[in-house]
Amino acid sequence: MAASAEELTRQHQAALEAASPEYRARFDAARNEPLEGRFDYLWRTTRRVAHGYALLAALDMRRATIQLAWLVGSGVMIAVLGITAWLTLVTALVTWLLQENVSLPLVLVIAAVVNLVGAGFIVWRMRTLVSEMPFAATLRQLKGEAPETERTPGETGA
Repeated sequence: MAASAEELTRQHQAALEAASPEYRARFDAARNEPLEGRFDYLWRTTRRVAHGYALLAALDMRRATIQLAWLVGSGVMIAVLGITAWLTLVTALVTWLLQENVSLPLVLVIAAVVNLVGAGFIVWRMRTLVSEMPFAATLRQLKGEAPETERTPGETGA
């Protein structure tokens, strides 16, 4: 139920009385200003608030950029270490097969098959991780659609 104008005035007056003396002085000064001064005050306040939000967004973006750089750098290092370990394992397999008197062409084919199986596993895992379009939840929210049921990462919606 909507409050009457008198009720809103009473609530406003109670909030004003509960406010700090500094706020009340500024409010009284603004109330006694001419209309042009009020618009100027509104414009300056709006600009300050917008500037504050822009500064907050810029600082947040800077922090997010630094975190992204660390994540990318860490990901590259993890990839280098993982590739080195994989190549070491394949080299160990090739060396063991050569010591077992398996022919060199067959050893190379086996090493290639092992690498292809590893690549196939990675492709399969990537497809399950990226099963839905990026920003799907944001796009649904902007369109006003209901959210889908929650899924764990990698789960397909079958």
